[in-house]
Amino acid sequence: MKNVTFYLFEQIEQKKLIEPYQLTKANIPTVLEVAFGCQSVRPMSVDILPDEANTRSQQRGGFKGEGYNANNELNRYEALACELAAKYWRLGKRVLIACESLQQAERLDEALWQRSPEQFVPHNLAGEGPKQGAPIELAWPERRGSSPRHLLINLLPQLADFVTVFQEVIDFVPYEEHLKQLARERYKSYRRVGFHLSTATLPT
Repeated sequence: MKNVTFYLFEQIEQKKLIEPYQLTKANIPTVLEVAFGCQSVRPMSVDILPDEANTRSQQRGGFKGEGYNANNELNRYEALACELAAKYWRLGKRVLIACESLQQAERLDEALWQRSPEQFVPHNLAGEGPKQGAPIELAWPERRGSSPRHLLINLLPQLADFVTVFQEVIDFVPYEEHLKQLARERYKSYRRVGFHLSTATLPT
């Protein structure tokens, strides 16, 4: 069975926003707890993703939501994507992170390199590294990964057109209404191509 897990985000206080990938129990406990398996999973309902959206904001697309900073910092969705990729690599999975641009891929690549030695995870940008790619690969629309992967982590605003080659997908539902609307459209697309949907709620 093909499965998609959506991670649901709620609004958080400004003081809890992610600093430049300094993920510790002190500064972002909810992300670490979810990334290391302390989430509750339940069947997904389309009602979780309401129709209402800010049309003008929706046109911006992507996950440039709360916590986004253009100065090479990660927003909450990007940081969680990195932690989940590391988690599943430790479980023996080969992971593809589908980024919306080269700039986003390079930002995540740099963040993964900044991890401490004991938290190192082998990764590369698509087209770099060994012939079959590192266990974690970062791709974007103009440069796709080519080697088989177990897990897709989607940071694209739309459904990836290669999603059906994966048995397992992770996606995100931001709390901002315009991004929820994009997630709702992806939800319908996943269901249409035969995926089973569930959600993982971040702890409060």
